[in-house]
This record gives sequence, C-alpha cells and structure tokens, in this order.
Amino acid sequence: MNRSVYGTMRPGNTAYGGSKLAHAGLQAMTPRAAAGNVGGAKPRISSHHAFDEVEKKFLEWISGSSQGKAELWKAWRDIDYNGNHIVSLAEIDKWVVEHFMNLYHKPALMRAYRASSKVHGDDYVHKSEFPVLLRNIVFFNKLWAVFDDMDESADRHLTFNEFRQGMVALNIPDQTNAHAVFKELDRNNGGVVLFDEFCTWVAKVYCPVDSSVYDATTMSPNAKTSAQFKHLVQPQGQTQKQKTSARKDAHSEALRDVEAKIHAMVKDKKKLQSFWRSMDVNGNGLLSLAEIDKRISETYPPLDNSPALIRAYKATLKHGDRDDGFVHKHDFTVLLRNILYFNQCWAVFETGDRDHDRRMTLQEFQGGSAAMGFQMSSSEVLDEFNYMDDGGGKVLFNEFCKWVGQKKMPL
Repeated sequence: MNRSVYGTMRPGNTAYGGSKLAHAGLQAMTPRAAAGNVGGAKPRISSHHAFDEVEKKFLEWISGSSQGKAELWKAWRDIDYNGNHIVSLAEIDKWVVEHFMNLYHKPALMRAYRASSKVHGDDYVHKSEFPVLLRNIVFFNKLWAVFDDMDESADRHLTFNEFRQGMVALNIPDQTNAHAVFKELDRNNGGVVLFDEFCTWVAKVYCPVDSSVYDATTMSPNAKTSAQFKHLVQPQGQTQKQKTSARKDAHSEALRDVEAKIHAMVKDKKKLQSFWRSMDVNGNGLLSLAEIDKRISETYPPLDNSPALIRAYKATLKHGDRDDGFVHKHDFTVLLRNILYFNQCWAVFETGDRDHDRRMTLQEFQGGSAAMGFQMSSSEVLDEFNYMDDGGGKVLFNEFCKWVGQKKMPL
C-alpha cells in the first residue's frame, strides 16, 4: 500500500485519508499508472519544495483533528465572506491575495477553480468542495512554477524554442524528439503551448508531480460524496442570471476599489513619486514591461492581467516621444491610466470568453454580448464580430480593444 501526501492509496479505488473531511470532496491523488514514455523518457516534475510550507498547512487543515477542522472552516468563512456557502473566482482571488500571496498566479488559480467547480454546474465552488480547491490550488501552482520558468518571454505561452530549452525541467533528455513532444502538447495546433494544454498533457502522460500522479478523475470533486453535504451548499432561490450578475459585480467592485486608490495616488505627488521609485527598481528613470508587471502584481493584484498590461505598456510607448521600448517618468500617469482602461477592456472580454482561451468565437460573442453590456440585434452582432475579426475566425484581445476604441463602445 502506497501513501500519498493526501491520504492512503488503495489500488483500484478512490483513496481517502480516513477522515470525514476527506469525504467533503477531497479525493486523494492516486497513482494511476507509470508516467507515459516520451521518446524513451519518463516525464517527471519537481517543485523543489517551493510549496512545502503551505501544503503542510493545508494538510493539517484536512487532517481530521479538532484543530484542523477549526482552521479549515475558519478559512472557509474567510473566503466565503458574504456567507452564502459558495465562492466565486473573485472570492478565491481575494482570499489568496490576503492570506497566501505566494500562490497568487492567475492561470493556476483559474485552473484550480475550474477543476473544483464542476459538480453543481453553476460556476461556484461549494463548501463541500473546499478541501478539493485547496489541493488544486497547490497542484496547479506547482505546474505554473515549471511552466513560468520555461516561458522566458513571460507571455504565458511556450514557443518551440522555449520548450526545447526547458525540457530538462520535465526530466526529458536532450536527445528526445522535441518536435514530437511539442506537437503532442500543442493540441490546437496554434504553434505555441498554452498553460491549459500543458496541464492537460501532464495528466495525459501520468506525469508525476513531486512523486504523486494526478489525473482528471482525481482533480474534480465527486457528486456522490458532495451530496452528503447538500445542506451546506447553494442557497435556494438563486437563479443563474443572479449568480452571473453577482460574479460580475464582485469583480467590478474590485476594479472600482483599485481605480479609486490609483486616482487618489495620482493627485498626491508624494505618493505618486514613491510608487514610481518602487517600480523603477534600478533607478534608471525607465520602466520595462517586466518591472511594470512585477510591481502591479504585488501592489494591485486585480490589475495583474498580462494581456491588459501588455496593451497598456504598448499604448504608453506610442504616446511617448522616444522609441526605446521603455516607459519614461513623464509618461507614468499615462501608463497608470492605460492600465486601468485596458483592465476594464479585459474584464469585459473575459465575460464573453467563456472557455478562457483568450480567443472569442462568434458563438461566445453572440451568447455573451448582453452580459458584456452591448445591446445589439443578431445581425449587428454578426456585423461587429466580422468587423473585429481579422480573418482568423476568432477575436483576440488586441482586436477587441481596437474595436472598443474605434466604436467608442461603453465599458
């Protein structure tokens, strides 16, 4: 009998740690099979103990001890701050930022949220799935740490060259046919590997992560076990429309709060100067995209959306009078304004991008236009989609931003 860090393993069965809390959706990470061979190699991932401390804490919470139970449900009350027994992605983001900043990586949190909210089909994590959410947050952060290290350009996708240079992190020898492995990861044939594709591949080849193998059957809560805690879940009388509105309102509130703080800072020259110095870490009077990204993610997590930051950075460079690839001090307030604006664009774009692949199909635009705040007829939706699309059949964020600006669409 093998033992995983989340409970006792029993061949052929879903494994539990012997505690009733484990039945609240916490399936153990069961070794399904030996890692798949890739050109004779066996992929393996190590987090190099980067998350040991927080993982130990979560393990204590779900240990079944009196103290563990108390801390687990205290954490639940913190994350479910409105007390409705369900949490949205915005609530998860907020809780992680406030309590576990080292786990705050948006792609990892998005994957953890999606993997933990499948039972009820309402895009919420219910109280009975909270232990699963904790495990998934740690797991996908481990994957993100490896993916991010390989992603030298920090654009959240891997080119073939980046993948080939980073294969050592996956325990894949240099002599392996890198093209064949890359093609296996690049499921949509887009020429780059997205984080979602990377996660799917890790599960497909049963790649061990710190010696434990995960797959789709153990990454999601079980409907049968969750039913035991039906009295803890969704309150009665809440429609899908109300739930969608609540999620949108929560995110909008976070953006408004940050916007108010930045507007107040811009009016205070002393605070503005202090923020500039904290961002210009080497004191050369110039800001690179990396410096902007780092400081924004640390100070204003709701604005830490790479597509929006890249657009803001590029728009600020166009506004400036020097073509050197840096934001100069006299354009700092322009940068801040652009960061706010393009984050508003990103929030609207994500509302329509239902599968979160950073591309909007016509079906997504048709189904989400009203939720995005655009009142258009069916023919107008088709016309505007074709206006945005450069011929690829899907609308990218850059195309969406151009359309919003050109059409002066309300956000």
